[in-house]
Amino acid sequence: MREQGLRAIAPRRCKRRMTDSNHDSRISPNLLKESANEARQAGVCAVGDITYLPHQNGRWCYLASFQDKFTRRVVGWQVAENMTAQLVIDAFNEVALFVGSVLSAASTFFLR
Repeated sequence: MREQGLRAIAPRRCKRRMTDSNHDSRISPNLLKESANEARQAGVCAVGDITYLPHQNGRWCYLASFQDKFTRRVVGWQVAENMTAQLVIDAFNEVALFVGSVLSAASTFFLR
C-alpha cells in the first residue's frame, strides 16, 4: 500500500451518550435476567435496542432492533434518519408479524 501511496481510512471514535447514569432515581430491576422469567418458546419475549450508524457523509442514522429472547434471532428492525417513536413502532410491528407467524405455526402443529 505504501508503494502505491495508499493508506487505510480509520473509523472515527464516537462518544455519543444518551443515558445519564449519574442520578438518584430508582433503578428498575432487570426482570428478564431472573430464571423464573426465562423464555421457554419462541415468540414470547423480545428485547430491543437502538444504536447509531455513521454515514460516510458524517451524518448519522438510527437502527432500532428487536431480538427474540428464546431463539436469539433478530425478529424486527428498522433504520431511519431520525430517532423517533415511529422508528421503534415500525420495528415492533415487524415483531408482531413474527410472533403471529410463530403462534399460527404452533397452533397448526398442535391441532393436528
